[in-house]
Amino acid sequence: MKSLPLLLLFLFFASSTFAQCYEYQTEIQNIENKLEGFSKILKESEKASTFLECQKIIDKAIVQAKAATESATMAKSIAQDCSCNEGAKLAETIYTIAFDAYSLVKKAVDAGNLESARELTKKAVIAAENAKSEASYGSSACND
Repeated sequence: MKSLPLLLLFLFFASSTFAQCYEYQTEIQNIENKLEGFSKILKESEKASTFLECQKIIDKAIVQAKAATESATMAKSIAQDCSCNEGAKLAETIYTIAFDAYSLVKKAVDAGNLESARELTKKAVIAAENAKSEASYGSSACND
């Protein structure tokens, strides 16, 4: 009978950790979705006929990239909380690549001309696709 409270306490902490690790999967999915939106928006910039039009499109993409980096930070924190080292490392890698994409589009906004902005957005799309690939791989981490 004395072991029943200990068993209940153990089950509570075990289910709490499982819930946290499940939240990691949710954040990874959020990252993939944000990066997909980011890439899709940036591909629209290829159709822009003026630098100002391109800037407006890029501004929308910046919001997606920022959200992806925030989700990567959250995923790393969740992975650390549920003692998932692999997930934390992957989230850090995803953050780094997504932040590179974010930095490239920030530069594109200030590029000064349409051709330079397009060149930077193409590089940002490649970085976003790489981050999305890492997120896809990272979705299998923290399943235990």
